[in-house]
Amino acid sequence: MPRATLQYVVAGAVACTMVAHASPQTPTARAPRGATGCADLKTLTFEGNTSIISATPVTSGTLAVSAETTPSNLPSFCRVQGASKPSADSNIFFEVWLPEPQNWNTKFLSSGEGGFAGAPNYTRNGLDGGMDELVRRGYATASTDTGHRSSEQAWAVGHPEKAIDYLFRAKHLVTIAAKGLITVYYGKPASRSYFNSCSNGGRQGLMEAQRYPDD
Repeated sequence: MPRATLQYVVAGAVACTMVAHASPQTPTARAPRGATGCADLKTLTFEGNTSIISATPVTSGTLAVSAETTPSNLPSFCRVQGASKPSADSNIFFEVWLPEPQNWNTKFLSSGEGGFAGAPNYTRNGLDGGMDELVRRGYATASTDTGHRSSEQAWAVGHPEKAIDYLFRAKHLVTIAAKGLITVYYGKPASRSYFNSCSNGGRQGLMEAQRYPDD
């Protein structure tokens, strides 16, 4: 199996990382083979004590992801929300957005999270695109809060497992789940798998490439 191809640019203190995997590994998902409807994805489980909370079609063109943020001009897609609990002190929330099969470009592009994360990267201007822009471009995409909420100021103090989740474990487990969901929903794995982000997201990409090159 080919190793991950890593391309990165470092400008000042900001690192932007693109990781591409030409022949993605297909994770094990407890589900039948062949394409599956959106709502049926809720029955899946994955590595790291990962389960699916909800799987619902979004067809309105807008989606209120918080009280302050409502991405618009969205294509129809399957919105999957899940949680990974690899330790007794872990609670990693994530989302995977899957374009309708006829609009999927057959690729997976994971969106990284800046700073201390605390919420999925739903929307962001510029090249470090959020989930909304990626799904508009036909990518299956995923993002995570990395195991804590942005409102939690001292989330790592006295919580070494949460620190591990933030540092590298969350992105790995979310990637495993996202690839499994893609394979089940479309009936085949992604033809290419990418990771793109900057700043802390650049660090995430480097950690992924070094620790989990098959992701």
